[in-house]
Amino acid sequence: MTSDFVLFVDDEQNILNAVKRLFISDPVSVLTTTTAAEGMELIKSNKVSVIVSDNMMPGMKGIDFLTLTKTISPDSVRILMTGYADLNAAIEAINSGEVFRFVTKPWDDNELRQIVLDSIAKHKIASAIKSADEAKLLSLAQTIELKDPYTRGHC
Repeated sequence: MTSDFVLFVDDEQNILNAVKRLFISDPVSVLTTTTAAEGMELIKSNKVSVIVSDNMMPGMKGIDFLTLTKTISPDSVRILMTGYADLNAAIEAINSGEVFRFVTKPWDDNELRQIVLDSIAKHKIASAIKSADEAKLLSLAQTIELKDPYTRGHC
């Protein structure tokens, strides 16, 4: 059984330590970093199911980071966590970063854990549907190729 990767990006190390402890008994591999740049590298080198980012970080806002992750890992489920919640930030996160959930600090441990586990399940379902669609299309293409010798190998 493979473990799902969850990436937490926050400029405060104590926050990262707390979320690592939160998932210690779950079949989840928690990756952490204090910078958006390191987060991008972790996403490039790991199949990350869920990305959780703080919004107010030096160098790059979490909304901007999550927006950039769409190009590298479009299927990852994105969550924005912030201590400075406002309506404009929430709207920007949803519209620009395609954020699935918006979590405010301080968080409730059980709630955050459930949000991340639900996000992993969402990622698995989306991946399964995508794989099933590809299989159906391949099957259809092979059927077309069997019917017509002129299209053989071209579908």
